[in-house]
Amino acid sequence: MKVYTTDQTATSCEGEVLVVPVFSGGELPSVTTAVARATGLDLAAIARRFRLSRAGDICWVPAPAKGQIGCDDILLVCVGARRADGVTADDLRTAAVQAGRHAGRTRLVCTLGYVPTVGRDPFELAAEAVVIGAYRFDRYRTTHQDPRAEQVIFPGADEQSVQVGYAIGEATNLARDLTNTPSADLTPEVFAGICENKASQLGLSYRALRIDQLREGGFGGIVGVGAGSPNPPVLVCIGNGEGSSPATALIGKGITFDSGGLDVKQLPSMLQMKDDMAGAAAILAAMTALKPLGLTPDLHAYLALAENAVSGYATRPGDVLKHHDGKTTEVVSPDAEGRLVLADAISYAREESAAKIIDLATLTGSTGLGPDVWGVIGNSQPLIDSLLHAGELAGEPGWQLPLWEGYRKNLKSDIADIRNTQLGETWNHAAIWAGLYLSEFAGDCDWAHLDIGATVFRTSSDDTWITGATGSGTRTLIEYLRHAAPDDGV
Repeated sequence: MKVYTTDQTATSCEGEVLVVPVFSGGELPSVTTAVARATGLDLAAIARRFRLSRAGDICWVPAPAKGQIGCDDILLVCVGARRADGVTADDLRTAAVQAGRHAGRTRLVCTLGYVPTVGRDPFELAAEAVVIGAYRFDRYRTTHQDPRAEQVIFPGADEQSVQVGYAIGEATNLARDLTNTPSADLTPEVFAGICENKASQLGLSYRALRIDQLREGGFGGIVGVGAGSPNPPVLVCIGNGEGSSPATALIGKGITFDSGGLDVKQLPSMLQMKDDMAGAAAILAAMTALKPLGLTPDLHAYLALAENAVSGYATRPGDVLKHHDGKTTEVVSPDAEGRLVLADAISYAREESAAKIIDLATLTGSTGLGPDVWGVIGNSQPLIDSLLHAGELAGEPGWQLPLWEGYRKNLKSDIADIRNTQLGETWNHAAIWAGLYLSEFAGDCDWAHLDIGATVFRTSSDDTWITGATGSGTRTLIEYLRHAAPDDGV
């Protein structure tokens, strides 16, 4: 998809679909009033008749006669409030996603950016959301699919705003593509190759530690998790910046498939386990947005890529793994593998003098916050506050969980420094327990962990997402890098 701006008016732009906003109850923004005047259509009455009252409600209206406007059809999209000063960023985002999803023609003319919102440039937000709404994952389909918008024109919009929104939307869709890809086609080595190609295209540094280097470097967590698979693990390191300031480390869990190892998952939960690399996907996707957005932070990404498979070589319950920093973990459950690979990556980032560490992982899915809200836990309140603010701006809300010291006793092992879980672990606080485990490796470095496990995949469509991956975490990271608080830095 490509997006464009033009100095033409909405009524003079040529296209197949003209997307125009209406307020709840049928009131019209000024841009829609102009379309109504040009066509002679009572668009307010049409919106009321079809009860467009919630953000994202839509109605198709054929354009009356060729020549009155440049488009063949009109798509009325409700932006949710009764007047302009009541429209929220989430309202406009929902409306634009629905426009992108349903106006599946070759060329759209979109005027949703004329509706002002609080906290985000409306044209930037509209462009981002239309790109996300138009997403399709058709790689494996052989039959004809519904048409997808190939061009979106924003009349009268600021060019920079639209291109920023486009870059954020495209980054989100990259994360969705990676997460939707079946694990047989996205092994650790394939994922590492994609990272190398992206880094080369964008002028980012790239290196990869493969199995021999991981063994020599003492990365026992990553090696142990990948031991049962014929597809060996890889630790990918991508860098941005000149090194003039202390670097932030972004660390992503990249389990390309999680069978549970010898603690084998049941089929219903195993079926979705191609998404267990969504944290790494979100970080790579956010890195690809740096150049288009003109961001130049000193930033290092560490993507711990492995496949947790079942074989005679797989790590067994009761085995002890030695991590990169020398700590040892008793593996009570091979299905609590994400924290094992993150422990090595966090240790390595600290060794490379990271100023602060942010990790993203489909670690537990047990935050209790549902599919729309990720959980965050860490040891730095300024860093956590900045990430929560970024999530709010991005439309990816988060909620802070406590690093509750009372549960730290659960880490105690009889034979190693710590253990990765416990038999009969209470699911209600598993996310906190996992955060405490990671904190053992973060030490005194400023650190925050985002548990995005429940948010990265939809098993059915809703008002925003079609079935499949959401790219959760991508937009939060981008907004954090764009708007990190001055006292937090980047």
